[in-house]
Amino acid sequence: MNKKTDLIRETKFFNLYEISQGVYAAIENASKQAGSNAGFVDMGDYTIIFDSLLDIEAAADLKKAAGELTDKNLKYVVNSHFHMDHVLGNCVYDFNTNIISSEVVRNKILEDGKKSFDEIKGLGNNTLIEIEEGIKNAVNHDEAEQLKNDYKYIKNIMRSDAALRIPEVVF
Repeated sequence: MNKKTDLIRETKFFNLYEISQGVYAAIENASKQAGSNAGFVDMGDYTIIFDSLLDIEAAADLKKAAGELTDKNLKYVVNSHFHMDHVLGNCVYDFNTNIISSEVVRNKILEDGKKSFDEIKGLGNNTLIEIEEGIKNAVNHDEAEQLKNDYKYIKNIMRSDAALRIPEVVF
């Protein structure tokens, strides 16, 4: 970060930096729970969220921080691409907030994202137990880290409040 960037808030999931006036970056912290990085921009009359994170609690935390810091209506969430770590958090926004993406991203969410989401939703709880065992018995650090990422990804999708909200506005 450059010297003009100010750390303005640390949360359970991310560190929030103001990188320019009204432009904020939520950078995943050492807990590695958020699932990715995100941000938001105060547009004057409204706020735009950029990517909505993987962890639903982290997404709600980002939504809360954006509302508090800008004191503006959260009008749009932009999905930069179709990976779940950028779109699963869409489900924390009500339908007064439009989800937007490119047509390509929307189609990938509808095709690949929905298929993956539905498959994971159909897995039994034993899946998480098996992954936990795999983490304990991993032969090396890289294998353990990959299994931890798989666990985080699957656990978030398997949550009862997880839903795949598809972008309504495309460009």
